[in-house]
Amino acid sequence: MRPGEGERRAIGGYYPQYRIAAFLILQHLRHEVSPLLWIRLADPEAGRVDDLQIGSQSRVDAFQVKWHLYGGNFTFNDLKSPSDGAPSLIAQLADGWKQFRSAYPDKRIVVHLITSAVPSVSDSQGIPAGEIPPTPRHFAAFIEQVWLPAREARSHTFWSVPEVWRPAWESLQTACSLSSEDFEAFIQDCELEFGYRLPEFKEKLSRDQAIAQQDLKDLTETLFATVADPR
Repeated sequence: MRPGEGERRAIGGYYPQYRIAAFLILQHLRHEVSPLLWIRLADPEAGRVDDLQIGSQSRVDAFQVKWHLYGGNFTFNDLKSPSDGAPSLIAQLADGWKQFRSAYPDKRIVVHLITSAVPSVSDSQGIPAGEIPPTPRHFAAFIEQVWLPAREARSHTFWSVPEVWRPAWESLQTACSLSSEDFEAFIQDCELEFGYRLPEFKEKLSRDQAIAQQDLKDLTETLFATVADPR
């Protein structure tokens, strides 16, 4: 790695994280979503979903940001497999979900994975399959045919995992170390946000838009400074 490249990569990951955090916080402050009560950043008690937590009256949203400068593909194994000594992403999200459910038993807990990458359409060999594999067999198909329908199904009485996808589904459940019942509940409270785009800074704006853009810049810088402050 060339001198300075490591620092550029680090800042290239942290800057989007805090800009996204600022954008989400401002949404809550403007009541575009549920009104904000509190926030936490870089919380040592938050487990693996420590990038940002937003508390509102009825729920807590916890975010993990995985940013890639040029986007790229996100595979099934990126979600399921441990990496660099860390648990798999799905296990990290499930662990955070369990921790926050214990800490806030009266609130709904929703964990979010935010990434600029998009679901892969060329990772067939990394997806568990039985004698009859799914068609097509890639992560993008799994998201469309299994993950999203499972999230939309409030009751699994009228929906079940397609048989061809069951090995993949069960491998995620195993990675989470959750029972079948808890895994289905976790899916309802787990948002996988792929292809995320940073809020753009524009030049020609209305007065209200210019104020909102300045708020975003100011809050992003404030979050950076706050987390870096030794206090």
